[in-house]
Amino acid sequence: MDFRDLPDGRLRATAQQRDHAAAILREAVVDGRLNVEELNARLPTALNAFTREYLYRILDDLVPAAELPAVVAEQVPLGDGPGMRWENPLLIRSGWSGHAQEGA
Repeated sequence: MDFRDLPDGRLRATAQQRDHAAAILREAVVDGRLNVEELNARLPTALNAFTREYLYRILDDLVPAAELPAVVAEQVPLGDGPGMRWENPLLIRSGWSGHAQEGA
């Protein structure tokens, strides 16, 4: 596949897009489509991708070609738990004696 033909390949990847690509890789291991060695080889690329083209390359054989641009561009909704919104922060205090989570 020529990745230059895919839309927005030169656009910078967001943290959400990188995390989504990493989740797809992990699901592929669970499904048996990738082995752990392949996951370990691709995961750093997913988490450090500068542009969408990097994500296209590591997901090329896991996502149908017609769906690849939509999967990479997809904005995965964030959860509602602590730390996901300013109104509901996740506070972790740490010191010499250990750490404690504060809040919900």
